[in-house]
Amino acid sequence: MDPWLYGQVKTELLVQINGVSSREHTGSQVILLAATNLPWEFDEAMRRRLTKRVYIPFPETKARREIFELNLGQIDLDLDVDLDDLVQETEGYSGDDITNVCVTAKRMPVERVYTPELLLKMRREMEVGEKFRELETQRLVVTKADFAEALDNVSKSVGHDQLRRFKEWETEFGSK
Repeated sequence: MDPWLYGQVKTELLVQINGVSSREHTGSQVILLAATNLPWEFDEAMRRRLTKRVYIPFPETKARREIFELNLGQIDLDLDVDLDDLVQETEGYSGDDITNVCVTAKRMPVERVYTPELLLKMRREMEVGEKFRELETQRLVVTKADFAEALDNVSKSVGHDQLRRFKEWETEFGSK
């Protein structure tokens, strides 16, 4: 972003925050909630206006399991898939990282079943008006191997150095 434009946007945001908390709005029930992945980028003026600062760490074991369950919903999982193993393997992953693992794993059986050759065959049959029935018996099942490949392809989005930086920022600027 253009530094001048950034300065203008930031100034306007600070003015609006001041306006909400002015005497004119005394008694109003307004809560400003902000989130960032880079809290150290906030300047002092912004930190002063955001009086409560809370660091939310990555999901713990129970939360990671719930994220997997939410993302997998009604998906058919092979008997070899163990959610407890996946939960352990994703320690240090963000909720979004876990969602990406699930999306990647769910896509793999689709790619196995719907090969380019099969899609071409379906297209040809539909063009001549035939009903395509070959897939009616095929189930899309996500396997342990799908998750292993997904975990190989989706890495943690935040490294140890950045986690350390979050904790340092929390120690210096976080609310007690």
